[in-house]
Amino acid sequence: MVEKTNAVQDDDVLLVSPIDAMRLLNVSSSMLYILTRSGEIDSLKIGSTRRFPLSSIKSFIARRLAANPANRPRRGRHPKVRADVVQIGTQVEASA
Repeated sequence: MVEKTNAVQDDDVLLVSPIDAMRLLNVSSSMLYILTRSGEIDSLKIGSTRRFPLSSIKSFIARRLAANPANRPRRGRHPKVRADVVQIGTQVEASA
């Protein structure tokens, strides 16, 4: 197997396109530009194209998680799922 010496690795990516930034954050283009205008995410223009530093996207996510611990994933089931299960179980018992 021939190894390419000048191939760009995923770890080497410094800038992403707006579409890639939207996919990484799972937001719309409008929300991405709101975050950019507010200074939450940095961007730069290269010619006529806009690019977003991957480090800025990662630090935005880290800041959001640190600022609001409620955003962190919980262990086990989501409380809403548990409420639905209890409610369904109650309905089954009542009709039986």
